[in-house]
Amino acid sequence: RDVVFLSLEHGESSKIAGEVFAAGTGLVVDLAADFRVQDLQLYQHYYGAHPAPELVGRFRYGLADIAGTKLAGAGAIAAPGCFATAAQLALYPLARAGLDVTPSLFAVTGSSGAGGRPRETTHHPTRAHNLFAYSVLAEEYGLVFSLALIGLFAFLVVRGLYKSLRLSDPFEQVAAAGLFVLVGQQALINVAVNLNMIPTKGMTLPFISYGGSSMLAMGLTLGMALALTRRRPGAYSANEGLAKAGAYA
Repeated sequence: RDVVFLSLEHGESSKIAGEVFAAGTGLVVDLAADFRVQDLQLYQHYYGAHPAPELVGRFRYGLADIAGTKLAGAGAIAAPGCFATAAQLALYPLARAGLDVTPSLFAVTGSSGAGGRPRETTHHPTRAHNLFAYSVLAEEYGLVFSLALIGLFAFLVVRGLYKSLRLSDPFEQVAAAGLFVLVGQQALINVAVNLNMIPTKGMTLPFISYGGSSMLAMGLTLGMALALTRRRPGAYSANEGLAKAGAYA
């Protein structure tokens, strides 16, 4: 008998499942979350109203590796998701061993557990080599914290530029200002990528994103900028404004 696998994004299987059943298909296997939850109220709580509630009862939720012959005769199977599959396959041997323990599982999603809707930032080729620390912080701590983080970088750049443009030596002015702008530009690009305003660039958020090489590079960059703007005899102009003999005078 014919077997049809519905390998569609969430919500799409419900739209065509009726036609698939009407065609006399022997077995339908849905790989999305459309028919995994039999309780329609529970489904609506997490996903919204079900597009095809009349078809939910035709599906049997189960993993063939675990359920085995219990799925025999089923005309429609709702396959578990990647997390549930990995958890069941890992813990099933312990369950069969009869141990008097309560197994616990800690899981961290990767590119395969990217959510119900495909987006550029969850597509593996772009996700694998890009960091989204700002998105995590904004979600965990809210708008105030995310704005404060942007303000911190803005203050660092503006204060650095002010100190740079007061230097007496033209080369030191340009070098220090360029280094501060480099830090600010990288932070700006990272935040713009996190907000889905521009394509992914692979740039880290300075001093926050994970990565030893990035932390070392940013440390050297800011260290050189601070070395150029440190107070020393003759480094700054006598007045409080911008240096008149400097490159931007």
